[in-house]
Amino acid sequence: MDGALIPIGSSFAIGGYRIGWRLGEYENEPQSVPKRIILANTINGMYERRRGNVSCNICWSEHGYDLVSLENIFMLEELDKPDMKRYLKQENSVKGQYFGVLHRSRSSNSSEAPEWVVSIRGTKPSSIHDIWKDLHIPFQGVHTNSTVKLLEIVVMKLLEMESNDSSKVTITGHSLGAAMGMSVARKIALRGHPIDCHFFNPPFVTLHSMSQRYLPKLVSSTFRQGASYFVNKMVDCGRRLAREKEEYEQLKENKWCPFLYLHKDDRISNKHIEEIRRRDTNRDRGVLDLDDYYTCGSAFLSLFRDVETFHLLPRAVYCTSQEDLGFFKSHKLSNWTSNDLVIEVQCLECLFDQD
Repeated sequence: MDGALIPIGSSFAIGGYRIGWRLGEYENEPQSVPKRIILANTINGMYERRRGNVSCNICWSEHGYDLVSLENIFMLEELDKPDMKRYLKQENSVKGQYFGVLHRSRSSNSSEAPEWVVSIRGTKPSSIHDIWKDLHIPFQGVHTNSTVKLLEIVVMKLLEMESNDSSKVTITGHSLGAAMGMSVARKIALRGHPIDCHFFNPPFVTLHSMSQRYLPKLVSSTFRQGASYFVNKMVDCGRRLAREKEEYEQLKENKWCPFLYLHKDDRISNKHIEEIRRRDTNRDRGVLDLDDYYTCGSAFLSLFRDVETFHLLPRAVYCTSQEDLGFFKSHKLSNWTSNDLVIEVQCLECLFDQD
């Protein structure tokens, strides 16, 4: 899929789904496994591979996919580059194995099965290495880790193999894997390749969102205003905001449209749902509200490190589950593998068009 929105009456067709402008549901062919389930199963296979389960290949082979070694994708001279050797060493170590490249080599049980899938697992709770990567998310630094850099190289190579046909490659991930996948997909979309991407329980955890959630309202507001004043004294926020808005407009022009799978009880990702409501309110008021996310958050962090803002999406399809699962169960990948799951689909597009 190239991320385009195609009008069909009062709804839109996106990536094989027909979606109502505000609320809709999947319309899959009879006996066809939904794309959501295929992708969630491939991620589950990555979790099982990390756990050392020798039968992990069942998770993707049942849908017609084979796991492809990176050595079979890249040429020897590409693999011998110093950065590539370092990234591969970390990915292949006991601390790694975050993702796999899957190729559809035979008939699939779904007409929605992509040609290539780059599937990224999330956090293994007992891994200090994974927890360290998680800690980069609130500080908007997930893009700096070696796995993201390797993923970007891999996806660009797959696009090269497919003559830059964005519809042939899909990125999917869960939790930490969703955060890394979104960073990669965003970079590649900025290059003009809005590839198909589906992210399960993607984290929305920033300094600003945590202060809103866990601090009293007065303290949160005071902290934000104080940080904003400090940042404006120390950073050229106007230049940074201009750059971020330029990237936003470029992503909109390139028609990047990720699918985000969210659960109302998941406190790691459900801030995305509040973002939907905030956007709706601001659109109705005609307000372009970027300051909380750029000048106060990103600009403050940019005093200390390179940051990447990932919250404001020009287009997104929010697939929300309203099941009552509670906090601990709501973040599990297995919630998305049921055929009977009821999902509300909300398509938000270009809500900030003001100059």
